[in-house]
Amino acid sequence: MALHHPAPRDSTRGVDVERTGEAAHPRHVPAIGADRRLAVIRRGVALLRRVSPPPRVHLTRYAIAVPGLAPYLDGLRVLHLSDLHLHGRSALAEQVPALVAGLPHDLAVYTGDYIETDEDIPRLATFLARMPRAPAYAVLGNHDYRPFGRPGGRNDVRRLRAVLSAAGVQVLANTAQVVHGGRLAIAGVDDPATGRDDAERALARVPATACNLLLAHSPDVALHLGARRPSLILAGHTHGGQVRLPLLGPLVTHSRLPRRLAMGLHRYRGVPLFVSRGIGYSGLNLRLHCPAEVALLTLRATAARAHAA
Repeated sequence: MALHHPAPRDSTRGVDVERTGEAAHPRHVPAIGADRRLAVIRRGVALLRRVSPPPRVHLTRYAIAVPGLAPYLDGLRVLHLSDLHLHGRSALAEQVPALVAGLPHDLAVYTGDYIETDEDIPRLATFLARMPRAPAYAVLGNHDYRPFGRPGGRNDVRRLRAVLSAAGVQVLANTAQVVHGGRLAIAGVDDPATGRDDAERALARVPATACNLLLAHSPDVALHLGARRPSLILAGHTHGGQVRLPLLGPLVTHSRLPRRLAMGLHRYRGVPLFVSRGIGYSGLNLRLHCPAEVALLTLRATAARAHAA
């Protein structure tokens, strides 16, 4: 997910309208060029970063009642990471290995956007080498396919998958892995933001008696579900809005779901949905009222009140 700021559609942009009596006489003044607007935005971001507390990644904790979860799996702990955006302008992901070191969990899931360009793949390898070992599953996101700032370009996805696999992370692309004697399935769709997802295919071979967790980069996968419903969807992509304003909420979510679903735990069309705020930056190197997040999710076989630390 990247924050974009399109130029305002204003027919009088670059025109100063001077009103005298009943007549309005436009007086042309130089329009602000794209380079100047970008420079103003960058100065504004730099100023906000100077007056804001140093950015840090927060560890949040949720208890989630999951339909169909076997009683003996009650309390299963899932470490959820999303939107690392490992590039030279974002150091937030560097905080994560120390944050989760020694944190008990049973499996880890990664929901996409690890890199912005191929040059970031070595950073991902270094990051994964520092992470604690646990069964881990991943799906890819839009930036993993499309390099940021290079329209029409493509990243080396085969190389990216190889780095994830070498670190013991199983990449799911419209497929599922059944574990715990067939009582739990970890399913994953390819990137919904670029139209590669197929939830029906991902869930097709999951036993009907299995509780299934569906990983997706974008929460919009909830709009594409067929007759087979997941027990819980874990997603990212929105960054929680990345910039949130009091009363207004997120300015941009890059999701077709209601804006209130841009982060946290919800239920959408009867399916539990957790959307991570993510870790890194994209577009603007700034988070405002929307701190980076690594979530520890405790799955409950019976109703449990969801809460965040």
